[in-house]
Amino acid sequence: MVPLVIAFAKERLCATWGRMLRSSFIIFVAVIPSVTSVSDVVVFYEPLCPASYRQLIQIREIMREFGNNIFVSLVPFGHAQIFMARNNTVMYMRCHHGPDECMGHAWHACSHLFMRPQEQLRYAVCTMSKPQKFVSNLKKCTTPEKSNLLEKCATGTQGTAAVKFMAGLTFEAGAVVDPLGTRRLTGVPTLFVDGYYLNRSDRMHYPLLELICQKARHKPPQCAGPRQTKTTERKQTRKPAKLGPELVSK
Repeated sequence: MVPLVIAFAKERLCATWGRMLRSSFIIFVAVIPSVTSVSDVVVFYEPLCPASYRQLIQIREIMREFGNNIFVSLVPFGHAQIFMARNNTVMYMRCHHGPDECMGHAWHACSHLFMRPQEQLRYAVCTMSKPQKFVSNLKKCTTPEKSNLLEKCATGTQGTAAVKFMAGLTFEAGAVVDPLGTRRLTGVPTLFVDGYYLNRSDRMHYPLLELICQKARHKPPQCAGPRQTKTTERKQTRKPAKLGPELVSK
C-alpha cells in the first residue's frame, strides 16, 4: 500500500492541494488513518451534467448541515478523455457534453488554487445553474479579480496540469468503482465518503445525509441522537426505492 501512496503523491499539482490529495488517498488506500476528525466527501462530476448539478445542490445542503465537520473535494472530469502526445503533453481533450464542458473542467479545476471548499462549491453551482449561460458564468460567478486568475490558469499550462490531475484522480476512482470491467466511473456523479464508495444500492435506499452518517469513519456530531435512531429504523423498515432522476447521469 505505501508505495502506491508515494507514487501518487508525486502527481500532486501544488502544495495548496494537500488536503484534497489526502482525501484522494483515503479513497484508494483504506489503511491510512485520517489525521483529523473531519469526514471527507469526494464528488466526481461533470460541469454540464444535469445530474451533477442536482447532486451539488444536495452537497450544498449537506455542508450547511454539517459545517466544518465534513470536507468536500470536487473533482471535475467524469467521462472526459485526454489524448496525449509522445512527449506527454496534452494534444486535445474530448468531453462528454462538448467543448464548453472541456473549458469548464479547466476553470473548475483551477478553482482549487484560488478558493476554499465552500466557495468552490458555490462557484460550481452558480456556473452550472444555467447551461445556456455556462461559458459566461465561468467569469460572472466570482469576483473580477478571481475571474482573471481563473482565466489565466485555465488557458495556460497550469490549467492543463490541473485537468490532468483531476483526470488522474478520476481514473483511480474508476479502478475502485469497476475494478474488473472498464476501470472507469460507471456513472456521474460518483461519491466517496471517507474512502467508501457510495454505490447504486446505497443511493437507492438512503438520502445522502444518512449515508454520510452511516459510512463516515468520524461521525459528525450532527449524526448523534434522533437522526441516528431514524437511520437505524429505516434500515429495518424502509422498502427499496426507485433510483430518482437526480442520481441518474445524463
